[in-house]
Amino acid sequence: MNLRGGNRPTPARSGIRPLSRLARRCTPWLIATGVGGCALWPPGDTTWVTPGPKAVAALPGWEQAATAPIANALRSQCRGRWLTGAPDESSRRMREASCALLDQAPDERAMRQAIARGFVAWPIVEDTGLGVGLMTGYHEPLVTGSRERQSETQAPLYGPPARAASDASPGPTRAEIAVDPRAAGVAGRELVWVDDPIEAFFLQIQGSGRIRLRDGSIMRVGFAAHNRHPYHAIGRTLIASGELTRESLSADAIKDWLRRNPNRAAAVMQTNPRVVFFRELPATHADARAPGAQGPIGALGVPLTARASVAVDLDRLPAGALLYGRDLQAPPGAAGPGLLIAQDRGGAIRGAVRIDRFTGSDDAAAREASALNAPVRMWLLWPRGARPPGGLPLAWTEPPL
Repeated sequence: MNLRGGNRPTPARSGIRPLSRLARRCTPWLIATGVGGCALWPPGDTTWVTPGPKAVAALPGWEQAATAPIANALRSQCRGRWLTGAPDESSRRMREASCALLDQAPDERAMRQAIARGFVAWPIVEDTGLGVGLMTGYHEPLVTGSRERQSETQAPLYGPPARAASDASPGPTRAEIAVDPRAAGVAGRELVWVDDPIEAFFLQIQGSGRIRLRDGSIMRVGFAAHNRHPYHAIGRTLIASGELTRESLSADAIKDWLRRNPNRAAAVMQTNPRVVFFRELPATHADARAPGAQGPIGALGVPLTARASVAVDLDRLPAGALLYGRDLQAPPGAAGPGLLIAQDRGGAIRGAVRIDRFTGSDDAAAREASALNAPVRMWLLWPRGARPPGGLPLAWTEPPL
């Protein structure tokens, strides 16, 4: 969510290598394919990436890809001010080309045709050449609470402390805040008090949420900062201690364990040292059932769109860029995640082939987000004729286009 600028390294220095260098590094993972070129895959993995740009219309499941959510996401994005600084020339062309789609595409079929005409698909890979990543989901939870503390069992959501944390000087951990909020510098920074401490913890993982207050009104909160400590998934803690198995792990399973073990719950949650700080967002459309309701504000400063907006590692991929995803567990011909747009970032989203899909703000969205955990392949859709900025984690051809 908090964006970091700076120039990107050249492909050779960032680990994104032309094919000849990648071949030397990845042998024996390279083989000739029946259609020319080379295919990359790591040992034990049956999926492959053919370096170089592809025709968008040739992407798996393209004809079934829904474009209406993307059109809504682009409307929010193109009329907003992106909070990402001045783009380079290639990224500026990407912004212009993606916003121009709204004038070219009166319906879903026309939108697909416009994207296929104006963009090419670049396979996204990790620095090792691996083209398989992970897709998870997140939603905007609705919890109950109050602006003033009304119970000893309530848990606060804090606004940012006066002293901003940095990589060199991180802020207090979750355990330190629990022991002494005043010494940790957060006393008096309580934004709202959530009735259920477990829901408050998970709201920090989601990064945004809505709180139903005692008078029935809805307060919306969004990410403001974090304490700069590494994120640790408490599911790992419960697996390591034998309380849960990897096969049974889910957000609902973790919540159920925490509620069945109230004397141990706080200690388990404190194994995640990261604390997220919030800010109150405008109340307009805070009720997800209201006509024209919008999602929470993402890292670009624009509202998120359910099933279109994704959180990515914005240190690896361009903010606001169109993406295409393929769920490797989906049956042949299934639409899968399809068209997506990079409008958010998450503290635990690291790597190039890693997306967290925003599913919405209702109970169905919560169930969908909890169940979403699938291997995925990703493509960056970039304007035809424009070379992507150097250093992006793409499978390049040699010589370069």
